[in-house]
Amino acid sequence: MEDKHQRGGPKLPARPPRKSNEDPEKRPDGPNWKKNSKTIAFWLVFLLIVFIALRYLSAPGGEGSDVSYTQLLKQLDQGNIDKATFVDREVRGEFKSAVDGKKRFVVRIPFADTDLVDKMEEKGVEIRAEKSDDGWVGYLITLAPFLLIILLW
Repeated sequence: MEDKHQRGGPKLPARPPRKSNEDPEKRPDGPNWKKNSKTIAFWLVFLLIVFIALRYLSAPGGEGSDVSYTQLLKQLDQGNIDKATFVDREVRGEFKSAVDGKKRFVVRIPFADTDLVDKMEEKGVEIRAEKSDDGWVGYLITLAPFLLIILLW
């Protein structure tokens, strides 16, 4: 007859044998930092690309049609310009009534026209000026640390 008070309690299933190349001090169920860091880096780069794409696509004037300088002056004389924003030698704005199906416009000023602002003020155009964007140089400077991390990885 078996003794009811056996030491050790119920018998547990045996552990699977360790692989010979596995370090016995490592825990097999610990976090896989190499895999996790790659996943985190992927999502950070992905989100950064999405952010840059949204910023580029939502830039002011992105929906506007290119208009010649002559057409700008003609629309100004007709009093059809509502708002104008100067960015370097570019004018972005809105027509009061659509021209060629577009309400917004973008014009590249071919030379320094000091009278253009005066003409716009006479016609009651709302005038603004903005600082120019850094363009791709600014994006590259922003991306430089991330690119360095990826390259050194």
